[in-house]
Amino acid sequence: MIELLLDTIFAFEIIGTLCVLIVSRTIFHFLILCFAVAWLVRISMGLSRTMGRHISKNFMAKEPFNDPLKSNTTLRQFESQMWQLIIHTSMSVMELWAYSKSMEFLKYPSHLLNAEQLLGDGKISDPIKYLCLTQLAVWFVTLISLRFFEVA
Repeated sequence: MIELLLDTIFAFEIIGTLCVLIVSRTIFHFLILCFAVAWLVRISMGLSRTMGRHISKNFMAKEPFNDPLKSNTTLRQFESQMWQLIIHTSMSVMELWAYSKSMEFLKYPSHLLNAEQLLGDGKISDPIKYLCLTQLAVWFVTLISLRFFEVA
């Protein structure tokens, strides 16, 4: 029952988000960003698996570590943690870039993560709009991935 409720909330969030993106004519940019984020997730998790297993077997095989990533469960956790590190680092860099291009978010802090950014009311600059779209794409891909592809 709780899963049905959460899926219903998810569906309404997606419908609302898509309506805003269609009205603001940014749906194409959003879809491109979703594919880019999904590709980045796939690449970073694959590299994390390969490099993590290599480091674990070759450099951490002896006491006190005893090859910490030999279990598939710990390896999957490591992949997820590396993805989180990559996304938080890259979003921080993007935020610094966007905020360095425009300090308008200080003038209109209530608009920072609202739909008004995407509707082109003239108050928020393009770098902030793209930052918002990228954060939305990361949220969307993560949500789809966690709900339909990753097994707990």
